[in-house]
Amino acid sequence: MKEKKGFTLVELLAVITLLSLVGLISVPIATNIIDKSKIKAYKQTLNGIIDAAKIHNAEVDYQLFVDGDIDLTEGKIQFENLDKITQGYMSYSNKEYYLYDVTNDEFCANGILGYYDIYRGSCGTGEILDNSYSAR
Repeated sequence: MKEKKGFTLVELLAVITLLSLVGLISVPIATNIIDKSKIKAYKQTLNGIIDAAKIHNAEVDYQLFVDGDIDLTEGKIQFENLDKITQGYMSYSNKEYYLYDVTNDEFCANGILGYYDIYRGSCGTGEILDNSYSAR
């Protein structure tokens, strides 16, 4: 009698079931890691904007905020990731640089260096992703 080679239907279903379970477990974990990385990169961009403003403010003999708040989209300060910001303002008071309504395509933030309230979507109305500024 000739021996047949191949997989049975039960074996194929078992493999498909196991692969589905692995997918159901790994996809949410990977998505969560990607979201956290995006938030961390956004925080680094915010920190970079403040650092760039500190340097520029020192170079112009602390005259950057003479007329009040500055619009980050006007190009008064130079920063490599500033082109990703679609709107946002910065003010200087009590030796602190405040960012408010700093928005890119995905997030919006308010706060000071290292402490931000970050929202998905628009500030104040979107999903809160980090509220370290309010928690201070």
